[in-house]
Order: sequence, then structure tokens, then C-alpha cells
Amino acid sequence: MKSKREDRRIKYTKRVIKQSLIDLLKNRPIDKVTVTDICKTADINRSTFYTHYSNPYNLLESIENELFEKVKKSIGTNEIETTVNEIFNAIANNKELFKVLFSSHKDYRFLIKFFGTLYNNSIETFKSYFNVECGIDLEYLYRYIITGSAAISYTWIKNGLKESPDEMGSLVNKLIRHTMDFKE
Repeated sequence: MKSKREDRRIKYTKRVIKQSLIDLLKNRPIDKVTVTDICKTADINRSTFYTHYSNPYNLLESIENELFEKVKKSIGTNEIETTVNEIFNAIANNKELFKVLFSSHKDYRFLIKFFGTLYNNSIETFKSYFNVECGIDLEYLYRYIITGSAAISYTWIKNGLKESPDEMGSLVNKLIRHTMDFKE
């Protein structure tokens, strides 16, 4: 019985620490956030922070990984079009977190990593479409699609998500189809 209570307290503490970093990142980049800042915002002591995380970057990575896992669970298919649509829905459903993650990185490395992780579910579709065994041409095409999708998503978020997730999914899927038709 006692271990369940400790579990809940640990989960609560981690949630408060993560939310504190997210709140701080709304006003400054990650390289300007200190453990002291996080502890003051979360109303915890430094030893509590260090029990769970080694530094602000480790905490940020934990937040990113949690988001990846959450989105990966919502995508239950290897189909590229479905994966793209789910990614844009995930971005819309977590738009504040994505905005903060961009402001902390100042570029779209996070989105490239995000799309790359999720598109890995679709690599078999790429392979079968091109009927190759993971050759160098497929690798270039795959990276081109990932970085292009990330750049489009970055622009969409920076512009305030004016278009719907369905419109963005449709746009990226069209671009992917046109790219894949270039297979000569």
C-alpha cells in the first residue's frame, strides 16, 4: 500500500518539475534555464530535482521522449498517409508543448527527430514501394521526406496552426506522393 502512495508522489513531483521547465521555456531558451530556476518554480529543493534528472537538458529530453512515446502509441499503422495525419493531429493536440520545444531549440531538429522516429514505422512501406533493400537512394529519399515534413510542420506551428491538421496532413501526403512518383 505504501509503495503506491510513493509512486503517486514521484509521478506528481516529476509532473511539477516538467511543467516548471515548460513554463520557464516560454520566456527563455534552455541554455538560460538553471536547476535553481526550475526548483524555485516547482517549489522543490535541488536534491529532489537531482533525484530524477541530472540537468535541465536531461529534463527536456525526458519531456521530448514522453511526447514521442505518447504519439507513437496513437499511431497504430505502417501506412505513410495515416502516420502523417496522426502526426499533425498530435502536433495540434499538443500545440503549446510543441511551441515551447521550438523556442528552446531555435530550429527544427526536434521535429526532424520527431518525424524520423515516427516514420520509422513506415520504412517498410518505402522499401516495398521502391522495391529495394534499403539502398542509398532510399536513404536519401527518406531523409528528404523527413526533413521536408519537419520544415513544413515548423512553419505551420510558427504561423499559429492556422490550417487544420487535416489540411496539413493532406498537403504533406501530396508532396510525399509526388516525391515517391519520382522513382526513376
